Parts: sequence; C-alpha cells; structure tokens
Amino acid sequence: MWVQVESEELLVSAAPMPPTKLAENDSYVFALPARYNYAYPKGWKKLTRL
Repeated sequence: MWVQVESEELLVSAAPMPPTKLAENDSYVFALPARYNYAYPKGWKKLTRL
C-alpha cells in the first residue's frame, strides 16, 4: 500500500502531497503526516504557546 501512497494513487490526507516515510519494518511503514499549511501567518508563535 505504501507504493500507492507515494504515487498518490491512495490518498491518506487532505494535504496536496504524500506523507514522508520515516522508517519501516516487515509489517508497518512509519510516516510523518504531510503539512498542508506552509505559510506562517502573523501571530503563529502565540498559537504554538497555548
């Protein structure tokens, strides 16, 4: 299934790009979810401190 995720045949997120693979074993693929918003709007640091 990971091949389908990488080729964007299988969508697992609303983000416009696939997740990034971190590691894998015989049973699982561990991935970091794609981030949709790359912009840093004014005031974003205040939100991260909540």
